[in-house]
Amino acid sequence: DRAAYSVEQFTGIEAVDYILSQKSELARQKNVETSIHAEYPKDCNIDPIDLCTILTNLLDNAIEACEKLSKTATKKLSITIRRINQFIIIQIANSCVEEPIIIKGNFVTSKTDRRYHGWGMKNIKSVVEKYHGTMEYEYRENVFTVSVMLFYQ
Repeated sequence: DRAAYSVEQFTGIEAVDYILSQKSELARQKNVETSIHAEYPKDCNIDPIDLCTILTNLLDNAIEACEKLSKTATKKLSITIRRINQFIIIQIANSCVEEPIIIKGNFVTSKTDRRYHGWGMKNIKSVVEKYHGTMEYEYRENVFTVSVMLFYQ
C-alpha cells in the first residue's frame, strides 16, 4: 500500500526516493537504526532503474543480515549516495553476525533453497559493468560494507 509510506526527498528521483523510504521504513520496523545521506547530481545520466536494482538488492541483503543478529544486539544500517568527480558512490553498511561468504564475487546464500537466490548480486554486477564501475566489500568488527562506484558522463 503506497499510502502507508511517506516518500522522503533524498535524491529528487522519485523511484529511488521511494525505494530508500520503503526500505528504511522496513528496517526501522525490524529495529534497525537507519541513517541515509544522499546527494545526487542533477546532470547524472544513470538510469534510475539501474540505481533501483542496486539499492533494492543491497538493502534487502543488509536488512536480512541485521535480522540474523540477536534481539538484544544493536542493529545499524547506513546508506550513503554521493558524487565524487564523474562517479556516483553508493555505500551500504550494516551490522552482521559474521563475515559473509563470497565465492567468485557472489555471496553464498545462507538460505536453504539456493536455486532461487544469488540473482540479486548478478543483477548488481551487470549494472556495475554497464557503467564501467566497481563493487568492493569490506568486513570489519561486525560491520559489512558494500561500495558500488558507477561512472557517468
